[in-house]
Amino acid sequence: MSNLVTVGVYGTLKLGRSNHDLLEHVERHAEGWVKGYRLYESGIPFLVKDDTSDYKVKVELYKVDRDTLENLDGLEGHPHAYCRYEVPVEINNEVTTAWIYEYPSIVGRENTTGIF
Repeated sequence: MSNLVTVGVYGTLKLGRSNHDLLEHVERHAEGWVKGYRLYESGIPFLVKDDTSDYKVKVELYKVDRDTLENLDGLEGHPHAYCRYEVPVEINNEVTTAWIYEYPSIVGRENTTGIF
Protein backbone atom coordinates (compact mmCIF):
# COMPACT_ATOMS: atom_id res chain seq x y z
CA MET A 1 0.00 0.00 0.00
CA SER A 2 1.32 3.42 -0.99
CA ASN A 3 1.45 6.40 1.31
CA LEU A 4 1.51 8.75 -1.68
CA VAL A 5 -1.31 11.09 -2.66
CA THR A 6 -1.79 12.96 -5.92
CA VAL A 7 -1.80 16.75 -5.95
CA GLY A 8 -2.71 18.97 -8.87
CA VAL A 9 -0.78 22.23 -8.94
CA TYR A 10 -0.99 25.42 -10.98
CA GLY A 11 0.72 28.79 -10.80
CA THR A 12 3.85 29.19 -8.69
CA LEU A 13 4.13 25.46 -7.89
CA LYS A 14 4.43 24.43 -11.55
CA LEU A 15 7.72 23.32 -13.07
CA GLY A 16 10.04 26.31 -13.52
CA ARG A 17 8.05 28.61 -11.23
CA SER A 18 9.07 30.26 -7.97
CA ASN A 19 7.68 27.69 -5.49
CA HIS A 20 8.42 24.54 -7.46
CA ASP A 21 11.36 23.83 -5.15
CA LEU A 22 8.84 22.14 -2.82
CA LEU A 23 8.30 19.55 -5.57
CA GLU A 24 11.83 19.28 -7.02
CA HIS A 25 12.38 15.89 -5.39
CA VAL A 26 9.12 14.54 -6.87
CA GLU A 27 8.62 13.37 -10.45
CA ARG A 28 5.78 14.96 -12.36
CA HIS A 29 3.13 12.28 -12.87
CA ALA A 30 0.97 13.86 -15.59
CA GLU A 31 -0.86 16.96 -16.73
CA GLY A 32 -4.60 17.25 -16.49
CA TRP A 33 -7.58 19.57 -16.42
CA VAL A 34 -10.10 20.42 -13.70
CA LYS A 35 -13.64 21.61 -14.39
CA GLY A 36 -16.03 23.64 -12.27
CA TYR A 37 -13.52 26.35 -11.45
CA ARG A 38 -12.48 29.76 -12.67
CA LEU A 39 -8.90 30.98 -12.59
CA TYR A 40 -8.17 34.52 -11.42
CA GLU A 41 -4.85 36.26 -11.08
CA SER A 42 -3.33 39.19 -9.30
CA GLY A 43 0.39 38.48 -9.45
CA ILE A 44 -0.38 34.93 -8.29
CA PRO A 45 -3.24 32.68 -9.36
CA PHE A 46 -6.44 31.97 -7.48
CA LEU A 47 -8.52 28.92 -8.37
CA VAL A 48 -12.12 29.67 -7.37
CA LYS A 49 -14.95 27.12 -7.32
CA ASP A 50 -17.68 27.95 -9.85
CA ASP A 51 -20.09 25.20 -10.86
CA THR A 52 -21.30 27.34 -13.78
CA SER A 53 -17.83 27.49 -15.33
CA ASP A 54 -17.59 25.65 -18.64
CA TYR A 55 -13.86 25.94 -19.17
CA LYS A 56 -11.01 23.83 -17.80
CA VAL A 57 -7.98 24.78 -15.73
CA LYS A 58 -4.68 23.03 -16.47
CA VAL A 59 -2.81 21.39 -13.56
CA GLU A 60 0.40 19.41 -13.21
CA LEU A 61 0.00 16.22 -11.19
CA TYR A 62 2.52 14.95 -8.68
CA LYS A 63 2.46 11.97 -6.32
CA VAL A 64 3.69 13.23 -2.96
CA ASP A 65 4.28 11.86 0.52
CA ARG A 66 2.62 13.25 3.65
CA ASP A 67 5.61 15.46 4.55
CA THR A 68 5.53 17.13 1.13
CA LEU A 69 1.75 17.54 1.39
CA GLU A 70 2.19 19.25 4.76
CA ASN A 71 4.81 21.59 3.24
CA LEU A 72 2.40 22.45 0.41
CA ASP A 73 -0.37 23.04 2.95
CA GLY A 74 1.93 25.44 4.80
CA LEU A 75 2.77 27.38 1.66
CA GLU A 76 -0.89 27.64 0.65
CA GLY A 77 -2.08 28.52 4.16
CA HIS A 78 -4.44 25.53 4.27
CA PRO A 79 -7.10 25.70 5.70
CA HIS A 80 -7.12 29.45 6.44
CA ALA A 81 -6.26 30.89 3.01
CA TYR A 82 -6.35 28.37 0.19
CA CYS A 83 -8.23 25.18 1.06
CA ARG A 84 -7.25 21.75 -0.21
CA TYR A 85 -9.97 19.59 -1.79
CA GLU A 86 -9.91 16.28 -3.64
CA VAL A 87 -11.49 16.78 -7.06
CA PRO A 88 -11.90 14.97 -10.39
CA VAL A 89 -9.11 15.60 -12.90
CA GLU A 90 -9.31 14.73 -16.57
CA ILE A 91 -6.18 13.17 -18.10
CA ASN A 92 -6.35 12.08 -21.74
CA ASN A 93 -10.14 11.49 -21.65
CA GLU A 94 -9.94 9.54 -18.40
CA VAL A 95 -10.88 10.84 -14.96
CA THR A 96 -8.88 10.42 -11.76
CA THR A 97 -8.78 12.45 -8.56
CA ALA A 98 -6.20 14.81 -7.09
CA TRP A 99 -5.93 17.28 -4.25
CA ILE A 100 -5.98 20.91 -5.41
CA TYR A 101 -5.84 24.22 -3.61
CA GLU A 102 -8.81 26.50 -4.16
CA TYR A 103 -9.34 30.04 -2.94
CA PRO A 104 -12.63 31.03 -1.28
CA SER A 105 -13.22 34.28 -3.20
CA ILE A 106 -12.45 36.13 -6.41
CA VAL A 107 -9.18 38.10 -6.48
CA GLY A 108 -7.88 40.04 -9.45
CA ARG A 109 -8.88 39.52 -13.05
CA GLU A 110 -10.20 36.37 -14.66
CA ASN A 111 -7.83 34.26 -16.74
CA THR A 112 -10.04 32.55 -19.32
CA THR A 113 -7.21 30.47 -20.81
CA GLY A 114 -7.21 28.21 -17.74
CA ILE A 115 -3.42 28.24 -17.75
CA PHE A 116 -1.20 30.09 -15.27
